Amino acid sequence: MKSISFFDRHRKWNNKRNIVLQKVGFYGLYNLSLDIIANIYFNCWFRLSSSRYRLNTIAKSRCKDLIISLTSYPKRIGYVWMTIETLLRQDVLPEKIILYLSKRQFLKQYDDLPANLLKLQNRGLEIIFVDDDLRSHKKYYYAMTEFPDKCVLTVDDDCLYPEDMIKALWDTHLQYPQAIVGNRAKQIFNVIPRYEHWPSVDKKKLSDDLLFVGCAGILYPPCSLHKDAFDIDLIRKLAFSADDIWLSCMARLKGTGMASTGYEYHHLRTFIPGDTPLLDENAKGGNQQTVENLNQYYMEKIGKRPFVDLIGKNDR
Repeated sequence: MKSISFFDRHRKWNNKRNIVLQKVGFYGLYNLSLDIIANIYFNCWFRLSSSRYRLNTIAKSRCKDLIISLTSYPKRIGYVWMTIETLLRQDVLPEKIILYLSKRQFLKQYDDLPANLLKLQNRGLEIIFVDDDLRSHKKYYYAMTEFPDKCVLTVDDDCLYPEDMIKALWDTHLQYPQAIVGNRAKQIFNVIPRYEHWPSVDKKKLSDDLLFVGCAGILYPPCSLHKDAFDIDLIRKLAFSADDIWLSCMARLKGTGMASTGYEYHHLRTFIPGDTPLLDENAKGGNQQTVENLNQYYMEKIGKRPFVDLIGKNDR
């Protein structure tokens, strides 16, 4: 087993826990300890072995027309290089890896970036500064508008991805080329009103009623989203802090199928002191509020609630 996969497979994710141990807080301490050990190890290993891994590695398989897109912000910018290192060490490589950053957050642009991130440009990373700050929506918005005929794979900036993560997504994409593909999914039921109660999907499945969790990677084929996906005013009004739910809604409005890979990813993180992941913040009620916002808006606009009336129509 390869090194990143080794650490990730030993992490205890929510659906792999003992109830008693969870109640006493064992898993939080265990995962934190594992993350710290992994970060210390990879901080050294990535630096020592960097010359062996680059986007144009001849020996690696390449996914033509696949763009990996991510974003970051000042608090995490000193750590995002580790996430990108794991993307450069995949069993299957994309055509491009692009990091989108806001000029509003990085006023001096490249002069505000750490050296270990800038060095990755020599190995295939592209860094693009954009005028606006769309928060987490930057990771898909600009790549999809700039490369409308490409597949766009979005990832988070605080994760360490196992070496076979892209392969799992790409293999499923080849099987279902018109579907949005994700490594971690929730099954939406219109009879279950709350986001946090929608169950996880742990197997390969094609359905119209999945919602993908972005930390594990999501692959969007061209033209898979409703046109409202790129309406900045609506993004800010309805789902500014919940891009995964926004994109699930846009896929639902478009009528795009969704395929889960069945891939096990346990969310190995970069250790960023004092950082509160958006995943944790949204779990406190933000995701549910976004679902309600979208249901209310589209009920008024088209007479249908995306997470109620458009659910259960074409399950496969």
